[in-house]
Amino acid sequence: MIKDFGQTAEKLSGNPLGIIALFIVLLYGIAGLVISSSANFLTTEERLPLIWLLVIFPFLVLFVFAWLVSQHHTKLYAPKDFVSDEAFLRALTPTEKQVKQQEEIAKFEEDSSSSSSMNFTVTTPKNTSRPVGVMYDYGLAEDLAIAHLKSTQNLNILQNQEIRRGDQRIQVDGLAVSENMLTAFEVQLMKGEYINKNLRNRMADIAYKAMQLAAFSKNSKAKLVYVAVVDGLSKEIEEKISNRFQEFSSASVVPIELVLLDFDAIKQTHGA
Repeated sequence: MIKDFGQTAEKLSGNPLGIIALFIVLLYGIAGLVISSSANFLTTEERLPLIWLLVIFPFLVLFVFAWLVSQHHTKLYAPKDFVSDEAFLRALTPTEKQVKQQEEIAKFEEDSSSSSSMNFTVTTPKNTSRPVGVMYDYGLAEDLAIAHLKSTQNLNILQNQEIRRGDQRIQVDGLAVSENMLTAFEVQLMKGEYINKNLRNRMADIAYKAMQLAAFSKNSKAKLVYVAVVDGLSKEIEEKISNRFQEFSSASVVPIELVLLDFDAIKQTHGA
């Protein structure tokens, strides 16, 4: 029996909730032991404090527990609880990140495949070690956009994350997790000269991403921030993107916010 209790205590001590449970059990055990062993030696007045303790203590614990759950629920779990949980965050591997970018390029950049600027092969020009091409531009746009959001919105954004629950999973370019909010960031690079092509498909893709995110926000608030990095941003392009965005975002269960960034501007700001 003692061995079983020791094993149970070891498991319970893994997180704050278990420690609270152990504390309650030990306190009641000690109080019960004191009352039973000294029942013949204590007067009625001397027994009253112990009796009141046994009566009041459960309500006190219930109040403290309710306060912790309502105000500080994220602190009631140990790190290992999240590892075994079905809903879990993890960083994408470099290969997974590359596959995600390639899928976006294949989906949205096929309209300009005839242009020499949309070369899928990453090459190295003379006199510089920096690669050029669509893959490089997409990666650079994501990195600069996340860096810009970190500095301007004062957020701790984890880049290239995957959220999973069982067989469901969603990959996003950035993720900010707070006590009461899950904020996902999806970055897309657009070429200004091709803005009229595939814009509807882009917005439909973001709306679908928001629908996926809704499955992971049943017990907490969530929102999706769509960051459109435009190479050659103008007032006309900004208006077109905003109008098309409103068509798809208005019906979304999860709130979607639009952030428009000029590619050249963030490259200058962040020294790319």
